[in-house]
Amino acid sequence: MFRGQLQPAYLTAAAGTITEFIAAVFFYLYNRTILKMSEYHRKLVLTQNISIALKIAEGLPEADRVRVQEQLILRLSDNVNVLLVGDPTASTGKRTSP
Repeated sequence: MFRGQLQPAYLTAAAGTITEFIAAVFFYLYNRTILKMSEYHRKLVLTQNISIALKIAEGLPEADRVRVQEQLILRLSDNVNVLLVGDPTASTGKRTSP
């Protein structure tokens, strides 16, 4: 460019543009991967919490154990879509106004 030749400048600009486009695609894919990992982690934590609650319920006396297990079943089956998806409108399909 300093000697009046513009060919290297065009080549450099094109290479930079292509590199930035590839980097943008990789960052987009990375973002999507992180979001999916977060969803998976949320489900793992939910499964762990259920397992811990059931394990604690096993150690209770018979009458309390049955009552506690019934309550666990009712609470988990009440709004399972919210627990799995994390969307408060997942169970009803209705959006609330902000």
